[in-house]
Amino acid sequence: MGKKTGKKSAGIILLLTAGALLSGPAKADPSLNLWIDGKQQDTRVEWRDGKIMAPLRSLAESLEASVSWDPKRNRVYVESDPGDSPGQNGREDAKVTLEQVASWVKQQGARSNYYLEGLSYEEVQLDEDDELEVIAGIDGGVHLGQFFIFDRNASGSYKLLAEKNWKVEQLDPGAAKDVESKKVFETVERTGGTGIDVYYAHLWYLDNGAMKEAWRGTLKERFAMVSGGHSLLAGSYQVINNMLYSWETFTRLADDDETVVGKPETKMKVYRFDGTKFVE
Repeated sequence: MGKKTGKKSAGIILLLTAGALLSGPAKADPSLNLWIDGKQQDTRVEWRDGKIMAPLRSLAESLEASVSWDPKRNRVYVESDPGDSPGQNGREDAKVTLEQVASWVKQQGARSNYYLEGLSYEEVQLDEDDELEVIAGIDGGVHLGQFFIFDRNASGSYKLLAEKNWKVEQLDPGAAKDVESKKVFETVERTGGTGIDVYYAHLWYLDNGAMKEAWRGTLKERFAMVSGGHSLLAGSYQVINNMLYSWETFTRLADDDETVVGKPETKMKVYRFDGTKFVE
């Protein structure tokens, strides 16, 4: 890290010096040569409107750094050592980057290959400490994906706490539900196949560095595989005083998936929390 910092400082000094030397009238040829630690670089540098201009990625790579773009946050990150520091450029208060999260997934994930083009993440507060955890997801298709939770340890690095084969469309779990001093969160998984589309609600919490699932229920299930057998199941739930109340309404549909056939049927269940999960 010290060596990289030295190179980066040399690059900054070089540009400042060049700026001071060229503060006079613009030259007829605006092209400049970029030198770092006594070596000429291929990066094209120009003097334009009183400013030194250089391609960011090429300049960063010359300084042994990397450049990544986070389209969700509309940010560009330059890192001297991605994936190794607690935040960007070693600053503890900095946000993690998409490139860092991708490296954690590759290094700590259960699979040998991931569709990282579909990777996104959120920084969230899941426990009582001051550090934010990272929830990440991979969108691999309509019903395909992975879900990850990373926790920052005392050394500043991030450890994988959980990996699920869930396609998750909303990573942020929202406000926690307090259940017997546990912070319980909801993550909605979308799954299914040809003619089947299902949304499950997973209720989970963190306990001693591990993810524990407290309950799973169906929020929506659309079945349209067989002519004459189309149906829709809609469900929901509420957690009140450590009790979970769930209900599901089953409706038979015509093949147009809109016309109701017969009378909808609703069932309700009541669960109690036994200290680890909700049970009937």
